[in-house]
Amino acid sequence: MPKPIYGITAHQSAVGASSTAQHVAGAVVIPANTILAGDRFVCNAIASFTSSGNPNISCLFRITDGTNTHTLIDLSETSAGVAAMFHASINLSCLTAGSSGKIDFAGFGLAANSSVSGQSSDQTLKTDVDVTLQLLIQFNQSNAGNTVTVRELSARRFTNS
Repeated sequence: MPKPIYGITAHQSAVGASSTAQHVAGAVVIPANTILAGDRFVCNAIASFTSSGNPNISCLFRITDGTNTHTLIDLSETSAGVAAMFHASINLSCLTAGSSGKIDFAGFGLAANSSVSGQSSDQTLKTDVDVTLQLLIQFNQSNAGNTVTVRELSARRFTNS
């Protein structure tokens, strides 16, 4: 049975990227002790961007507990164009919970130039602290016309408890 959805489930205002620094375009916090052994999360990230020229864009969908940070999907693009979308979907399972928790994740992503990035891995993740899903964007060209709009960033929890 689906449980709470954590995160941005509707349109979020554009984030400007007028520098070449990495920007957190969106973040979702899953509260401490919410991820339990046997739980499954379906995590989605959808964002659009506009740019001036054809910049290279780094787009990372990550998860972190403050100590351990893992890239779930890398949707980086070269010559990305002036307007396009990113989409990533990840299934995340909690194998063990607590201060030495372990997660398993698998997913895919589609980027502006229709490139596909798949990822799967077992990783250490503390579940007794707040866990954050992040969508990070970085343009290789500084321009006030570079913007990112998060359309969705969410984590839906499925549990047996």
